[in-house]
Parts: sequence; C-alpha cells; structure tokens
Amino acid sequence: MADAVDLTLFNAISLLLPPVSELQQDLESQLKNERKIIDTIMDPKVYDTTTPADPPAEVLPLFFLDHVESLNEEQQLMVLHGGILLIWKDRRLSWNASEYGNIKEIIRRKTQLDGKLWLPKIYLSEIFFRTVNILNFEATEITINDKGYIHCMVNVVVKTTCHFEYDYYPYDNQNCSFTMYSPFTIEKMRFADYGGAEKTRYQTRSGKPSKIDVGDFALERIESKNIFLLPGSKVVESPDRYPKKMVRSVFWFNLIFRRHNIFYTTRMAMPLFTISCLTYAFCLLQSYHGLIWLLLCLAVQIMNDAILMENLPPDYTEMPAIGFVATLVLFETILLIIWRFYTIFTIQAMPDRSDIHTRIALVENFLCLYFVIRIIHIYIRLF
Repeated sequence: MADAVDLTLFNAISLLLPPVSELQQDLESQLKNERKIIDTIMDPKVYDTTTPADPPAEVLPLFFLDHVESLNEEQQLMVLHGGILLIWKDRRLSWNASEYGNIKEIIRRKTQLDGKLWLPKIYLSEIFFRTVNILNFEATEITINDKGYIHCMVNVVVKTTCHFEYDYYPYDNQNCSFTMYSPFTIEKMRFADYGGAEKTRYQTRSGKPSKIDVGDFALERIESKNIFLLPGSKVVESPDRYPKKMVRSVFWFNLIFRRHNIFYTTRMAMPLFTISCLTYAFCLLQSYHGLIWLLLCLAVQIMNDAILMENLPPDYTEMPAIGFVATLVLFETILLIIWRFYTIFTIQAMPDRSDIHTRIALVENFLCLYFVIRIIHIYIRLF
C-alpha cells in the first residue's frame, strides 16, 4: 500500500517537471550566452588586461574563518583554515542582461579566464611561511555580474606566528595576526577601508552558533585594519602626506584568543588555595603539633609548586598571578616555621617573662587578622 502511494506521488511530481530535452536546451542556451558575453566584454582588442578600468582599483577584502587547526604555545604558531573573498568593480565587464538571455552573472574557475581579465596581485606572506599570490590558485572561483562587479573566492590554509603574553594567566588573551598586501602601489590598486573578517557560523543541535576554539583557547574576535606601507617597511595610518607611487596598501587581520583553561580551578587554583588556608590555620596552634603540621604543609607546598611550574605556560616575561601567589605563600610558610620555633623556645626558656609573653600574644593576634586578609586576597587573585 505504501509503495503504491509513493509511486503515485513520484508520477505526480514527474508531470510537473519539464522534460530532460528542454532542460538540456536551456543549459546549452545559457552556456552559449555566457561564452558570447565573455568573447564580447573580454575582447583583447578593447580590453586591456594589464591595468584596472579606473585606477586605482579599490579591492574589498573579506576573510571568513572556518576553523583553527592548531595553536602551539611553545612554538607560538597557529594554523587556520578559511576563505578570502575579494570584490572590486571593473566597468568594462558590464553587459545588458536582456541581450544575452537574461544572464546576470558568470561563474568560472580562474584557470578558465587566465589572461582574459585584469586581476589584482594579492599576496599572503603566511601561507606556511611562503609568500604566495592567492589569485594564482587553480581553485580560485571568479564570479562576474552584469553590473561589472567581480567576486574572487579562494580557500587558504594559513600558518603564522603568534604573540603570547602570560602576565594575566589564566585570563590572558593571545594575538595571532597575518597580512594581505599587493606589490602594486596605491596609484594602481588599494584595499577598501571597510574590509573585514567573520567567523563561519554553524548551527549546533541546540540551535546556537558554534564556537571556534582550539586547546585551551576560544576565539573571542577578529580585528581587521587597512594600513599603508612606505619604502623601508615604515607603516603609516594615512597615505595623504606621501606620493602615491611610494605607498602600498596592506590589510591586517588579528585573531584574539581568550584562554578558557577548564582544569585551572580543579588542578591549580583549588589545591593552592586549600594548602594556603591549612598553613595559616596550623600556624595558630602554639605548640609542637602546630610546628609539625607547618613542616608537613611546607613539604606539600614544595611538591605542589613543582607540579604548578610544569603546568604554567612557557616563556612568560612576568610571573603569572598563580605563580606569584604560590611563591609568596611558600616564603610565608618558611617565616611562620621560624616564628613558631622562636615562640616555643622563648616560652620554654623564659616562662616568667610576662612582658615577652604579652608581645608574643600581640603578634599572634596580628597574625590572626593577617591570615584572614591573606585568605581573601589569595581567593581574589586565584579566582
């Protein structure tokens, strides 16, 4: 019964579709009109492929990030996959769609249009540390519409260096940047100021857009900016004060990653905070038992600090907050052990010196207040 219903629906849909021969004729007509457009607007007798239509050509760069393959902290390297879309206008490549079967756009591979139209030279210096003209890629897709706008889309894999700073670990932001530039001066070509970058958004099962993350880092945002380069690699914000034949346009992209170390609290912050609280608590025991517990806390701290140093990121210029707290607590523990040795020895050696006992009691009261403040301070620094 179900098979009969499916067959009936299939036959009904088939009646609504045009015959195959008609579809083939439409396709042949479209291809014929597209070839006619290409032969007309790209005729070498009227089209000069060595120069843009109205110099300087303004190229709009758009970068779409698909995913980050790796972010290596030790080598300070990032590998990402994405797409670059370049848009500019060439009035010589416009046509009247009504004269060509209402064809409003043509899509071709770059290899199919080699030598037939002017293309800007766009280089990425971070294609695995090689300087490459991205529009020379065979997979580059070129779309031309009837208004003369050209869209070039190319997929790239970028490997670039990053600048890591760990002063605010584990709440640190890391920057990885790469540049796009042209050997043409701004007399011939420049990038548009309103170019930009965007993360490719995929919908998760919950309906929320996916996040781009790698390792301990999540991509927070992408910055982009048009800057200008003078001879001698001098960077300027505006080319207005310099001869155009000396200035090149450079487009800069910067990816900002924020650390989201999910093991920081359980493996690093909580053990250090617990050991600190226990150390301060055992110091309040004015006896040999308190001294023994302080010595045990010192041993545990030394082991914990060794593990902590192994987990800290490499090559930091300033000690991260958790490393500073661990070092200070270790130093305090040593001083507290010395203090407890002194108090026990003094009380036993001079049991009749009430003035010394009074001073020791004042210091002990001060330490109680100090420990409360230190616990609050450590909590704020770590969490």
